[in-house]
Amino acid sequence: LAGSPDHHAESARVQISPKTVTILLEEEGNINLELWAGERVADVFRQIYGRELALKLAS
Repeated sequence: LAGSPDHHAESARVQISPKTVTILLEEEGNINLELWAGERVADVFRQIYGRELALKLAS
C-alpha cells in the first residue's frame, strides 16, 4: 500500500459481500494517507464494480 516509508499499512484483509468490499488495514504508524486515498476512489470503485468500498482499521 502506498505511503511514506515510515508510515504504512502493514497488511490488509479483504471481506467481500454482495454490496460492499471492505479492506481491513493492519496499521504500522499513521495510515491516514491510505484511508484518504480509499475515500477518494470509493465513488469510481462503486461505478465500476457496483459495490461500496470501505477501508477500516482492523481491530
